[in-house]
Amino acid sequence: MGYAQAARTAISVSGISYQLSAISIQLSAISYQLSAFSIQLMDHSVVRTAWPKAKACATVLF
Repeated sequence: MGYAQAARTAISVSGISYQLSAISIQLSAISYQLSAFSIQLMDHSVVRTAWPKAKACATVLF
């Protein structure tokens, strides 16, 4: 294997590792978006269940 072929092989391997790191970055961004989405859903459900109770307490207090 000559020097040029070894250099091409190293470049292609580094290109593959670069693509894999980009894929892992995209996957982590997707998981971050999903966790933010689940937090929003949780907040929405908490507001939906807590607000009528808070309103009832406020009605009793005032």
